[in-house]
Amino acid sequence: MDDNDNATTGDETTPAGDRIAQLEAKIAEYEAEEARRAAEQQYAEWVRQVSEQNDIPAEILRGDTLEELQAHAAALAPIIHPRPKVPAVHGVDRQPEGNPFIKNNNILRDLRYLNY
Repeated sequence: MDDNDNATTGDETTPAGDRIAQLEAKIAEYEAEEARRAAEQQYAEWVRQVSEQNDIPAEILRGDTLEELQAHAAALAPIIHPRPKVPAVHGVDRQPEGNPFIKNNNILRDLRYLNY
């Protein structure tokens, strides 16, 4: 066997075999980098989506999956956007008698009648 036979069979001990192994390693690195970038882009899209849907700043959202981000946004929503407190409405028996403005208007009417 000569060196050309080893190179064509992919024997790792030849210079050509070493070069193929180096190129395959580089390809694997590039594929891993591309997968990492795609994952980062997907995560950024999830954060943007959850932030817009819940009106919560993207900087404070935490989670590694879409479901975790949504759950965190749901937990933060009552803190960031509290519901307004409604005043207590008491029963009719606890309301003041009549309207004070109407009473004052009656007094003014009576004073006008008496020419004051």
